[in-house]
Amino acid sequence: MSETEKKEDPKVTLANEIMNEEELTSKPTMNKIVEIIDNVGFDKKLIKEEYFSYKKKEDHANEFMRSFIPPIKGKARRIKIMKIIETVEDLICKK
Repeated sequence: MSETEKKEDPKVTLANEIMNEEELTSKPTMNKIVEIIDNVGFDKKLIKEEYFSYKKKEDHANEFMRSFIPPIKGKARRIKIMKIIETVEDLICKK
């Protein structure tokens, strides 16, 4: 898909709109919002809730990684920690 086709994609247009409203930047943020749109549809409120839920988990994982001496680094490790957080949340919610 060319850059012109991406700009005309309604998912990218909505993602840009959300990023402007929330003053978000960066290509990974755009990609995550487009991924969320693929999963939940075009409901802007739901997209924002999902993104900020994801961001909260990511921030918590980053904080956890920094708490070690020396700090844990790496995207793969952060993703593993985030999956553990999700699993624990699911277990807690089922009780």
